Amino acid sequence: MESIEKLLEGKYRLSFEYITKVDFADVSGSIRAYLREKRERDIITGHTYIGPHLDDFTFQVHIHDEESFGTDEYLSRWENKTILLGLKFLEIDFIESVSEKKTVLLLDDLFSELDSEHIDYILESIGDRQTFITSQNMPTFLNRYENFNIIKID
Repeated sequence: MESIEKLLEGKYRLSFEYITKVDFADVSGSIRAYLREKRERDIITGHTYIGPHLDDFTFQVHIHDEESFGTDEYLSRWENKTILLGLKFLEIDFIESVSEKKTVLLLDDLFSELDSEHIDYILESIGDRQTFITSQNMPTFLNRYENFNIIKID
């Protein structure tokens, strides 16, 4: 969470709640039991009703340690986008540490709601990962990055 708060320039203290059907005391056991119990329904519907694809999370912004608000209520769109990108980078760091493999990032419309300072921070966070970024308008300051190849498709 510190890296996300750093992206927001330390203006806010954030809390995070992860909502899942999985029992964290026995992750593999609870998933196996759920899959066994719901197997026929999953086969009939063609969907699995447990797993990270169905998990959710909420962020709360704490102001002056007195009030808390949902991020959608209190933060701007770029601040919310910054939080989500920070969360993705935490997830990527975790996946890479467990798998010992580098990820490939696909970031769609990264530049639409971020200013150059926050874009710089995001690009620094990307590090040496192979990354594809799509955008309607590529900021001209990207030309100063040596490790960028910009491909324009009309």
